[in-house]
Amino acid sequence: MRIKIILPTIAFLLTFIGNLHAEIRPRTFYLSPNTGFYHFDFYNLKDIDNPIPLGIGLGFDFSKQYGIEGNYNFGRSSAQVDGSDVNFYFYRIELLHYYNEWKGMIPYLAVGAGALGINYTGERYRDSIADFGYGMKYFFTDTLGIKADGRIIVLAPEHHFLFALCLNMRIR
Repeated sequence: MRIKIILPTIAFLLTFIGNLHAEIRPRTFYLSPNTGFYHFDFYNLKDIDNPIPLGIGLGFDFSKQYGIEGNYNFGRSSAQVDGSDVNFYFYRIELLHYYNEWKGMIPYLAVGAGALGINYTGERYRDSIADFGYGMKYFFTDTLGIKADGRIIVLAPEHHFLFALCLNMRIR
């Protein structure tokens, strides 16, 4: 089911690659609605279906090399054993370091911190997290682009992977 959503979205976005150009504009805000993939392998909750989270990000580029971004993601899944609902959310704030444009794409590294919460069969789990990762931005126009990023979520003593595909809209 997830593949039926993600692959057509990627195919649609890739049709625009010939017209894309990348540029980080200093002192601009951007809004990033996003979706992605999260693999549940923490709190001994390995029997939970992996959901597709939805989220929103708000960022600001200080310069062509540095930016900051805040994200909030949420999702709903179900337990494989009894079908009970599992709700989760996480939020994080990250510092971004952009590298030089490469074939129309702008790679970047990110490091940040935040929190993760899960409601599962009446129990609530909440913990602080740290994260680090990578990403690429690619712009259709001066104000619209896409970004794809991956993060390693550090939830001591465990590590988890998050992948997100985002629409990136600049606000001037």
